[in-house]
Amino acid sequence: MRISSEKPQFEKAIVAANELLVNCESIVGFPVRMNPLSKELFGTSVKSFSKFRDSVDLEAFGSKSAFIAEQKGKFIVFFNDSESKSRQRFSIAHEIGHPVLEHRFEWQSEERYGEYEIETNFFAAQLLMPDQIIKELESRGVTMDTQNIMNIFGVSKEAANRKLDTLRRYHYNWRSSAARALDSQIVYKYREFLDSVEPANSTLFVQPALF
Repeated sequence: MRISSEKPQFEKAIVAANELLVNCESIVGFPVRMNPLSKELFGTSVKSFSKFRDSVDLEAFGSKSAFIAEQKGKFIVFFNDSESKSRQRFSIAHEIGHPVLEHRFEWQSEERYGEYEIETNFFAAQLLMPDQIIKELESRGVTMDTQNIMNIFGVSKEAANRKLDTLRRYHYNWRSSAARALDSQIVYKYREFLDSVEPANSTLFVQPALF
């Protein structure tokens, strides 16, 4: 069995997501709104399966959740609108990751294709649930468990659990300088969002004594 000489480029995926978080004007808080992001990046809206089922052979693209296609030099993301909003959001972010990470599918091996999929999953997870925002909220006293991540970032239980597992396995403080380069900018840009969840200078509520 042939083993691919390349491995998923996790840092590349995380750095790319961090750059979008800082530079994209359409991302102002969480959950990330995917249609404005697609318009900013590609100049196109995302398209639902239901609107194109009669005119496009969706089965030919091999995905039941979402796929990205290039038409007239522009990328268009198609998504399954029968799935939950949280799954739609992650699937669209995943597909956006392919051109952002400059993936080229022509003549790629099955192994390399699988590596692309892993990279875009890391990209989507960082874009939708940034490590920096999670850690900042934790520092403000918010318990970042599965349910809170689901509620705050609009992701599925599966995505939230995988994010927590990743943070446990890849210690936040072990990241490279490239992965940490935009930390302060991300926290600063989303300070209003952070304050809406948990104000930085909030004081603990103390239940008054009952006499």
